Amino acid sequence: MKIENIQDYTKMTEAIRSACKDLAQKSVPEDRLYDCRLIATELIANVIQHQHTAADLSVELQKDDIRITVESACRPDFDICAVLQPSAYDTTGRGLFIVKELCDNRVYRTEYGVTALLKIN
Repeated sequence: MKIENIQDYTKMTEAIRSACKDLAQKSVPEDRLYDCRLIATELIANVIQHQHTAADLSVELQKDDIRITVESACRPDFDICAVLQPSAYDTTGRGLFIVKELCDNRVYRTEYGVTALLKIN
């Protein structure tokens, strides 16, 4: 499922709800749906808040994996997957750290954005 042009937090919530509903209908366990919601929220919120542009969300079920891809027209010139552990007093960076901890794998490429991979089992 691909949802394009997510420009604000309301559209973000609707897009993630729709993608997770689609996964639930394919019998994805609730704990993995929760992780999917959190990862998509953090990645899209970063695009909206820091890049000030719209995001596209793609969520695919592939065998035992959930592939979450977030794309935007504006791409950071650093590898957002190479985040360090934020300190308790940092005001930024926590969302990407959460994504890092929840994913089984994640890849950033300037040509398409971030892909996060979650194992279902």
